[in-house]
Amino acid sequence: MQIERVLKNELDIGLSLNKAAETNRRGDFALILALLSQDVRDMAQFELINGIDLRVHFELHHEARLEENLSTESGSKEHSEVFHTQGHIEFRLRESLNPEPLVFRGEVPSPIQRVLENCDLLTINRYKNIEEVKPKNMKLAFIDQLQQQRTMAKLIQTA
Repeated sequence: MQIERVLKNELDIGLSLNKAAETNRRGDFALILALLSQDVRDMAQFELINGIDLRVHFELHHEARLEENLSTESGSKEHSEVFHTQGHIEFRLRESLNPEPLVFRGEVPSPIQRVLENCDLLTINRYKNIEEVKPKNMKLAFIDQLQQQRTMAKLIQTA
């Protein structure tokens, strides 16, 4: 048996599956079933008319997000307290209405966050473009202070 194209759903195989079943060709029957797509959305009875948004059509809530940024979001939808206080049914209801994201992240991507955790504060501030605050009433620089102390020490030694 030779198939000319990729099989997507049962409409693409025509009568091949029926012929294999009638003639007791179990190998061909198994091969045809194995070649069909495993994704339910590819099956013929689930083909959608182009241009229809099913979320709007069935009046469903927004799609659950996969990740949430903890630094910019107002607050995470933590449902664990609801589970412990009000039980499993209330938890499932809350999770259905406002699903929690799978991953909670910060403002920095995860690999960079791991690197920044091992850096000193100056490097972290440079990465975040935070300028260091310098004291306003510092009259002399540190080197000038050292120079003045040395000259004072020399004056004290000679006196």
